[in-house]
Formats: sequence, C-alpha cells, structure tokens
Amino acid sequence: MNKVLKSLCCAAATGLGVAACAAPASAPIAADDAAVRVIAKKLRAGPPQSPPQTIKRYVIGGKAFYYVAAPCCDQFNDLYDARGQRVCSPNGGITGRGDGRCPDIHVDPREGEIVWRDTR
Repeated sequence: MNKVLKSLCCAAATGLGVAACAAPASAPIAADDAAVRVIAKKLRAGPPQSPPQTIKRYVIGGKAFYYVAAPCCDQFNDLYDARGQRVCSPNGGITGRGDGRCPDIHVDPREGEIVWRDTR
C-alpha cells in the first residue's frame, strides 16, 4: 500500500509541475510578426469566439505558415503565408479535407506553435 501511495504522489507532483510550466489560457501572446498582426486584425474585426481563436505557426518546406481554425463546425480552416495572405484551407469543411487548393500541405491542428490568442 505504501508503494502505491508513493507512486500516486509522484504522479501528482509530476502533473502539477507540467501544469505549472504551461501558459494560462488567457495569457496574451505577443504578436511581433507582421503576418500575425495582419491575421489578428482580421480576426479582431469579427465578434469574439468561444473558444477564443488562435493563430498557430507551422514551418512547411522551410517556410512559415499561419493556421486559423474556424470557430465552428463544417467550416474551412485557413492557412496564411508569411505576408498574412490566405493561401488555402488544408482541412475543415463538410468533408474535412479543406478546399482542395493545397493537397500537398498537411497541417495537424494538434501541432503548431500558438503565436497569438484572442483575449477579448
């Protein structure tokens, strides 16, 4: 029994340590990149979403791209280039396969670095 309790305490302490390192969900993220500022301005022009919208940075083929998930179901998720111009929708929509304009680009929404979060 003592061994089980010790294991549980270690697991809880490890979990708390990892959680303490994570940024709080409401923490503002600096938008120091020109593309991020352009995209964030477009997002802020609309109403706040729940959950708050984010911009994720991906490096694909050595180039920076920015991914914005749609606020709800069956809508396209947009991918922007380093100038903040929309390139395509690699996923989302009714089929979940995007708009078909970038079939060679695979973006996993669970990955990517969050570089901006709407804090309204």
